Amino acid sequence: MIDIVAGQSMYEVSVILDNTDNRLVQRIPKKVLKTIKEKASPTKEFIYDKNKKLKDQDITKATKGIIAMIYRDYLCTEEQRLIYKEYYATAIETEELEKKEKYNVDNIFSARNSKKEHTELIPYEKESIWQKIKNKFMKIFKRRKE
Repeated sequence: MIDIVAGQSMYEVSVILDNTDNRLVQRIPKKVLKTIKEKASPTKEFIYDKNKKLKDQDITKATKGIIAMIYRDYLCTEEQRLIYKEYYATAIETEELEKKEKYNVDNIFSARNSKKEHTELIPYEKESIWQKIKNKFMKIFKRRKE
């Protein structure tokens, strides 16, 4: 399954790079481009729409990640790269804090203890066979009256 997703993502990246300005593509090392071409295997047809921006294209998350790494490593300036790294370091830190709060052991157990359990008895009345037959006839007669 992972190979299928990776192959599709590499195919989408390949199509996107084919439709990108050659000056930008030349910044990417030949070895990386060769790897992308070798790993590309279309499992579904991907058509790049030149009228849409890249963010509006119908591409997978993995493709977006690969494009982001290519941009970060080969296409952006040093200043942009620093901003990019700082942004993602902050995003990862925020995500880790959210996970820590969400899965905090103290909070999990306190939430369980605060829930009240219903322990009162609920009366259960079993219908006798005669009561079931009577109810069936009543339903039939009510339908006929309507």
